[in-house]
Amino acid sequence: MINRIGRYEVQAELGRGGFGRVFRAYDPTVGRLVAIKTLTSSGEPEMLTRFRNEAGAAGRLRHHNIVIIYDFGEYDGSPFLVMELLDGEDIERIITTQRVLTVLKKLDIMTQAAAGLHHAHSKGIVHRDIKPANIMLLADGSVKIMDFGIALVTQATAARITPQGSLIGTLPYMAPEQFYGGGSNVLTDIFAFGVTCYKLLTGVHPFHAPEMAGLMYNITSRAPAPIRTLNPECPEALEQVINKLLAKDRESRYQSLEDAQFDLEPIILDLRKESVGELLTEARSLIAADQLETAQSVIRQVIEIDHGNRTARELREGLQRQIKERAARPQIAALVTAGREQLE
Repeated sequence: MINRIGRYEVQAELGRGGFGRVFRAYDPTVGRLVAIKTLTSSGEPEMLTRFRNEAGAAGRLRHHNIVIIYDFGEYDGSPFLVMELLDGEDIERIITTQRVLTVLKKLDIMTQAAAGLHHAHSKGIVHRDIKPANIMLLADGSVKIMDFGIALVTQATAARITPQGSLIGTLPYMAPEQFYGGGSNVLTDIFAFGVTCYKLLTGVHPFHAPEMAGLMYNITSRAPAPIRTLNPECPEALEQVINKLLAKDRESRYQSLEDAQFDLEPIILDLRKESVGELLTEARSLIAADQLETAQSVIRQVIEIDHGNRTARELREGLQRQIKERAARPQIAALVTAGREQLE
């Protein structure tokens, strides 16, 4: 077990993969816990220089939907990144465990991730490895894109162990043009984001095939199954947005994720309005059935969706009074009984 990486005190190993390991560590300089990802390196000076440049650029990104990179360097000849330690689950695990999320919540995850990725693109940074495993849903509901600055070095490592002429990268999330020799850029990130959104909404990969050749053929030549056949709750307008993200012709694809966000905003508003109406109806039924605590929980969901909803706030105030009154009844009854006994 590694005890130190530079000035960082390693506490535990969080995971490992083909290209490195992830540790939880303590930074005594500022007194905070961090995550450190160590990466396998070829030791080639040119590749390490490119990695430092990429990591330095990614480290300058400051957006609430991008994991913060605090530091980067080399340990025993291999590069490492020091990042904020996140408390949550990556989207791949959420999909695999079939965690139940509403379409509105999935759309919220998508829009947060799109905001972070667009910010990076606006600063000239291409992620190169967008996929569900690199998007984290935190306990407070916020979303973070991970592993900026890492894809470059992992791909350089893969090049050493992959036969010449083979593809490099996470193949199921590559855009069609990458199979014809195109490099990673904003539009390939956008396609990978579309694949991620499709999988989040349906639970399946849009171009799934049991073998690599079939997967490549599907990505380049076949349209995915309509989302609404797999998830009937998906609005038609949302399906159209995902289809445009997945356009095989790069000129027909969204040219920026800001454009996609513009198209997603009215869908979000409609879903919020629909969800709020259903939740308010449920809350009133619960109040009528004297299930006050459950009703309070439902109203809290409404306020989380629509902070300024006047009806929900009025219902919450009324509920709080009813709950206080109900809690006071036994005490009042006891006082009345005691008073009667004293009068007698």
